[in-house]
Amino acid sequence: MKYAVATCQTDFPCPRDRSEISSRVDRMLAMIDSAVMGYKPFFPVRLVVFPEFAHAAPIYPTARELRDKLAVELPCEHTDRYEKKARELGIYIQTGSFIERDPDWPGVVFNTTCLVGPEGILYKYRKVNPWLPWEVHASPH
Repeated sequence: MKYAVATCQTDFPCPRDRSEISSRVDRMLAMIDSAVMGYKPFFPVRLVVFPEFAHAAPIYPTARELRDKLAVELPCEHTDRYEKKARELGIYIQTGSFIERDPDWPGVVFNTTCLVGPEGILYKYRKVNPWLPWEVHASPH
């Protein structure tokens, strides 16, 4: 059996704070529905992927500002919504990146994406090579 992968492009305005992330997730969940249903006559879509900075771009010049205004801990309510959608449709979702804060690493933020399936978060990837000096998030290595 063949499966399809849907790659979705986003063009959202950059959020100024984390309260705006939910509206992006709303739109991305609708894009997932469109991709899965749109390809249904041809191939079953089993993986939907989103781009870097789909939820929030690093629009502030310091890690502290990013942490205070945009960063989220993962998992969170947004990844919970992706998990619910993955279960509903029997698919896997690469979320696009979040600005992540982690209590184990105070003072830094990460550019992180998650692979979410019906079982929950399967993998969390933190960008290894930030584009210095413009990306102020940390590398996990």
